[in-house]
Amino acid sequence: DEERLGLVPVGTNEFELPLGTECWDKNQLLVYARNPNGRATSAEVMLLNGCTTPRPTRTATGTTVSATTATSTASTNTKTTRTTTVTATTLITTTTPPQTPPAAIPPPGVSNLFFLDVNREAHQIGGGIVTWTPPSDVSDIIGYQVFMTSDAAGSNRVRLWHSSSSLGPTPVFPVGTNRFTLNNPTERRTTSPTHPANFIMVFTESAGGLQSADKAAAVRLYDESPGPPSKLNLNIGILDTDSRDGYIQGYVLWIPSDNMDLGFVTEYKIYLAEDDSGKSEMAVGTVPVGTNLLQIAESLVCRPRSHLLIYSSNPSGRAVQPAFKVLEGCTTPQAGGAALAGRGRRLTTAVDSSVGTEGSALRSYAALSSIHKTHARNTTTNLLARRSNPCLEAG
Repeated sequence: DEERLGLVPVGTNEFELPLGTECWDKNQLLVYARNPNGRATSAEVMLLNGCTTPRPTRTATGTTVSATTATSTASTNTKTTRTTTVTATTLITTTTPPQTPPAAIPPPGVSNLFFLDVNREAHQIGGGIVTWTPPSDVSDIIGYQVFMTSDAAGSNRVRLWHSSSSLGPTPVFPVGTNRFTLNNPTERRTTSPTHPANFIMVFTESAGGLQSADKAAAVRLYDESPGPPSKLNLNIGILDTDSRDGYIQGYVLWIPSDNMDLGFVTEYKIYLAEDDSGKSEMAVGTVPVGTNLLQIAESLVCRPRSHLLIYSSNPSGRAVQPAFKVLEGCTTPQAGGAALAGRGRRLTTAVDSSVGTEGSALRSYAALSSIHKTHARNTTTNLLARRSNPCLEAG
């Protein structure tokens, strides 16, 4: 539904719109290049703010007007009166008041979303219970839609259906339904074969549409199973704020991949050990799944425990093998007792991704810079080791 505004020669980079030019709901300004053979197949596009109101309608209404005209005909003995009916059509313009689109006010969301799996078969959650607390005001709510998703952003969602004896299966859970039991069997899965279901999400629906994923309620989907979780491949980073060799203090960060199956994990257990098999391990801390950062508030002696281990864990136990990272500066001194003078530990994470609680959207290097202390070493592996303090040197 294009409406041409004008044409200017090449070399002219502006065009003046006549005063009073109407845009109504035509909210895109298109600029095409052209030559005698025609115009380009695509245009540069600019969105026009404020052009969202539909054009008023014009209605032609027919009105019948009757008139009587008397005509006299002269005659010796006869007088005749002729009556003529005239029909006139009058154009009446009816202007529909501009319909401004209603503001996109998101519907209120549910709270206290909870999931309990009672099926101990791995990857099966049939019989599981989902509950939530409805919004305090449900007057604008049509119903709820429930999905399994691979992340809290609602990716790769698979719908969970409402079923009743009167209506049968329906995609919308009616207002007043705040608890249901999953049909058995129900497989824990998403639309992607490479992205397992790690969350259950509940969206409210109103006349304006479905609630956006960033406003919807999400809860981790823990898959009850008879055994511990498998080893997770994590990208691990260390921010060591203790400048001494043989000691560690600061922050441990780790990043799971976006397609990792965390459905069998409830927490991470962090240790120091002499090797990646856990020799002489020493517990450092435990954090719930969804948290990807652990603070080591007090300096710990790490030599000869030069390996940082992170185990995935659940009530049945921890994984057989951990993800691990070798800590530079915590390795055993060379023969003769001489340590590598000034051996530094690299402060980095392996990938550019979110850290801390999932969904924080901070990049790793941003997180490191925000918690870096002035006395921390920031040496790199391709430079000669030294005991200097680059943070102080750099001001």
